[in-house]
Parts: sequence; structure tokens; C-alpha cells
Amino acid sequence: MFAWRGIALRVAVILAVAGPARAEPADPHIAKARAHIDELALDLAQTELDLALRAGDSDRTRLVEIHRMLGIVHAGLDRPERAVDEFRIVLALDPRAEVPAELGPKIVEPFADARASMQGRAPLAVRLEPYRAGNAELVVVVESDPLAMVKQARGRFVVQRGGESIVVGPGASRIALAIPAGATRASVAVLDEHDNRLAELDVALAVRDTSEQPGIFGRWTVWGGVAIGAGAVGLGFALAARSTQAELDELEQMAMPPFSRVDELDDRGRRRTLIANIAFGAAGAAAVVSTILFVRRPGARVAVAPAPDGALVLISGGF
Repeated sequence: MFAWRGIALRVAVILAVAGPARAEPADPHIAKARAHIDELALDLAQTELDLALRAGDSDRTRLVEIHRMLGIVHAGLDRPERAVDEFRIVLALDPRAEVPAELGPKIVEPFADARASMQGRAPLAVRLEPYRAGNAELVVVVESDPLAMVKQARGRFVVQRGGESIVVGPGASRIALAIPAGATRASVAVLDEHDNRLAELDVALAVRDTSEQPGIFGRWTVWGGVAIGAGAVGLGFALAARSTQAELDELEQMAMPPFSRVDELDDRGRRRTLIANIAFGAAGAAAVVSTILFVRRPGARVAVAPAPDGALVLISGGF
């Protein structure tokens, strides 16, 4: 008991004095765990540390602190295997981590075993695939995860006018996050099973210019299709009107043509001619709109070239 009390006091001093500086506010569960260690209430300390993990709001530095304390607590409770597991997590997150030799073999030896088991295994490492303007996704690549801690990634995107959008994507090795429209910056957190932040990455995004992405009625190809379709309809009705007129001409050559049939064919021919004219007019208007939209496209060129009987208007551009 006295030996462990001495260790507990040294642990408390080391964690309080040598613990890493952080910008985040102190975790109340960690503070309670320290107090329980001072009082030798190791089971209660473990409970508080487990609560700190499950709270899911710790960054990588705090996770190292929590798992190191858990390793020390398990070692103090004569659970060396669990202590080794916790120390492995510490080393996967921070391969330069140590425990002071003055804590004694009860703690130092499990830590040494954990380090030996991690030899040749790269620590946790993640990166973002190179971002290029216009990309629809931001891709997180997990280059190394020796203990399979990564469960998902969360992107916090800052959009134009100061808004914010959060996108979450599951995965363990390659995680794609859809980029919201108008996003200018992203902060990406790689998360463990409790949503603790194993790694954090920031990237500036080029705002996708949607000004050159017209709607469906702003595309020259749509109006070109309308022109072709309307022209085809007009041609069909024009041919039908011509056929009707031919039949009407045959009837009028008769000595006593059936006037009811003549009137019927005359009405039908007029209707078909009217529809053909309307369709041809619509085709012409759509063709004009299509040409204007095509000429206004970036890279389009218009030139006038001489011809034997006048001049030619040449329009060129990319499709």
C-alpha cells in the first residue's frame, strides 16, 4: 500500500507538472481521475477516464494523456495486459511518448513491453489527397493505423457568407467527404469509435465558379435540340399538308366532286400547313438562340470570310 501511495503521488506530480500544455479547456473527468489517483481510488480513476474517452471530444494530445493514465491505473491494479494495450495506443498516437523511470517497474515494464510490440509498426498517420479547384470531394487517406482506431472522418466546411456545413463519412483507409457548394475552407477531423479526434487537418478550398455552369435553358445544345425537333415536326406536317393538297386537287378535277369531302380536306390541309409554319418558326427561333449561346461560350470565335457569291460567317468553338 505504501509503495503504491508513493507511486500515486509521483504520478500525480508528473501528470500535473510534466503534462503537455494545451489550448483546450481541462477535462473534468481527467481532473477527477487525478484526484482519485491521489486517494488511491484507482477503480474510480478508471471510471472517470473511461467517461472522458466516451465523451468523444478529445483531441490527439488529450487522448495520449487519457490512455497513458489508463495504462498507469491498470498497471497499479495488477492488470499488466490491459496496461500494455493502453500504452500501445499512446505510442500509436505519439511514438516519442515515455513514462518516467521513477514510476518503478510496475509501470515501466508494461510500457517497455508495449514499445517492443510496436517496433516496426508505423504510428497513426493520415493525409489529404491533393485538392484541386473544382473537385467534388475531399479525400482523407489513412496511411498508417496500426491499431485500427480510425472509424470515420468529419469535415467542417466554412461556406461563403460565414455559414458552416458539416459532412461525415465512414471508412478506415480512404474516406471521401462531399464538398458543399461555396465552401472556402475545411477542417477535417479523423475520428475514433467515440468521435475523439485522432488527427486534424485544415485545407483552403477554391470556391467553385458556378457562373459558367448555365442551367438547362442556358445551354446551346438544348436549344439546338429544340430547333432540330421543331424542324422535324414542321417537315412532317408540311409533307402531310402536301399530301392533303394533292388529294384535294384530284377531287377538284372531278365533274361532281363531293363537296363535304372537299371541305374536310381543305380544313385538314389548312391545319397542317398552320402547324408546319408554327413549327418552322419555332425551329428558326430556337436555332437563333442556340447560335447566340454558342457564340457567347468561352473560346468561341466568329469570323467573316469572302466567298464567290458574297461572304461566309464562320463560327468555331469547343464542344
